[in-house]
Amino acid sequence: MAFKVEEDSGVARRLPAGLVEVEIGPGTPSAEGPLTTFQAQRHRFTMPDRLRVLKVDCAYSGSCRPGFPWRIQFNNQLDLKLFREEMVTVSPPIEGMRVTPSGAQLLVHGWTKGRTKYSLRIDGGVQDIHGSA
Repeated sequence: MAFKVEEDSGVARRLPAGLVEVEIGPGTPSAEGPLTTFQAQRHRFTMPDRLRVLKVDCAYSGSCRPGFPWRIQFNNQLDLKLFREEMVTVSPPIEGMRVTPSGAQLLVHGWTKGRTKYSLRIDGGVQDIHGSA
């Protein structure tokens, strides 16, 4: 089954997150041949929420000690094929910084310093496996 949701103006839009129920009435023609549906068909699926950060913390420990990695947790699995390390920036820069994506999280490793306030920025191009950024 494939379909596209459009506004009355004809502009395509994204379905909201949550449960979606689709009913196809009897007599609906097939795209593959001359047959039509005999009876109503009902399909249910869940639309994922847009990608968002759920939590930022120190990986492996409750306290952020110098040199410990940071963990950024997302609500959806990240598209690892599209992710580039340059999509994460930190100010002031961290010596030896590297970013490791895994599932629905990013780990930021490097030589962080004690008593230093860091600012972390995640590029809007980071996408999940559903294409949401």
